[in-house]
Amino acid sequence: VSTLINGFEFFQPVELLSIIPDRVTVNGGDLITISGFGFTENNTIKVGQLFETEASKIDDNNITFIAPALVKGRYSVSVANVNGADLLPDALSTYEKLSIESIFPRAGPINGGNSISIDGTGFIDTTAVLFKNSTSVIDSIIEERTVRLTAPPATSQQEQTVDITVKTDEETTVIKNGYSYIDQTNNSKRIIAIYPKTSQLAGGGTIEITTYGFDHIERVMIGDRVAVTCTLSDTRTVT
Repeated sequence: VSTLINGFEFFQPVELLSIIPDRVTVNGGDLITISGFGFTENNTIKVGQLFETEASKIDDNNITFIAPALVKGRYSVSVANVNGADLLPDALSTYEKLSIESIFPRAGPINGGNSISIDGTGFIDTTAVLFKNSTSVIDSIIEERTVRLTAPPATSQQEQTVDITVKTDEETTVIKNGYSYIDQTNNSKRIIAIYPKTSQLAGGGTIEITTYGFDHIERVMIGDRVAVTCTLSDTRTVT
C-alpha cells in the first residue's frame, strides 16, 4: 500500500451569482462586490473587453474590485482563476452623473402649464423635477440628456423666484433661484430675476435676466458699465 499525501484536490468551479451595485457612474471609483462560488486568493476581473484587474477576496463567496472609468453603456463582467472562469453578461451598466447645463425658459406664468426644457446629463426614467416643493409633470426624457416637462403652478399667487430640484435614484442637484413665476396681470416694466448673480472680475460670463413688460432692450448696465452684448432671447429673458 502506498499513500500520496495531499495528492488530490477537489475544487469548486467558478460560478458568478450577482454583482452589487450593478449600476455605477462613468467616472469609476465605485466599490463593486461579486458574489458566487469558486473564488481563490487570486481572481482576475474583466469588465467588457477593455478592462482587467485583480479582485480582493472577502470570503469564499464574495470578492470586490474598484470600477474603472467607462463610457456610458452595459458591460459583461467575468472572473477567472485556477478553478475556471464564469461570466455575467450585461451585468454592469454605467451612467453619467447628474448635472444641469441649461433651463429654458427660466420664467413662466404663476399658474404654470408652460413647457420647459432642461439640458444636462444623468437624467433617467425615475427623474423627478421640483419647482420649490411642487412636482412637475415629466413629458419626455431624451437620451438621458434632456428633460421636457410641464411647469407646475406656483405655491402662491405671487410673483416669485424658486429653486429647481432634480432628483434621480442616485443623486439630487439643486439650481438655486432657477425659475421665476411671473404675475402677468402686472404690466409694469421690471426686472424679476438675474442668473447667475456672481461673475469673475474679468467678466465675460453669460448672465440671464428675467424681465417683464419690455418690447425691446437697448442696453443692459451692471453698475455704471454697459454689457458687451445683449440679446432678447424671448419676451422675458435677456442674455
